[in-house]
Amino acid sequence: MYYFIIVGDRLSESGEKKVLVLEAAPDPNVVAMHQAPGAVEYIAGQSKRKCSIDWNFYTVPQEGLDGRKLAYHRGRGLGGSSILNGFYYR
Repeated sequence: MYYFIIVGDRLSESGEKKVLVLEAAPDPNVVAMHQAPGAVEYIAGQSKRKCSIDWNFYTVPQEGLDGRKLAYHRGRGLGGSSILNGFYYR
């Protein structure tokens, strides 16, 4: 039994309550693209295939880009959009 069902809050911080966290994410036992070197093509929008850890949002057609749409990457899973890091490091 759980005391709360949380959508993004800090009620579990105290450790006194049991909290069930629901994530809109693929099966964590499957290797995700954030663990696969070279998967940045999905994150950078170069691939036409859908990414299971991305919501796959696009902008409305852009007048200044001859009606093309741009990918608007938002992460699906624990950590939100930080899961789409693309192996970038500085």
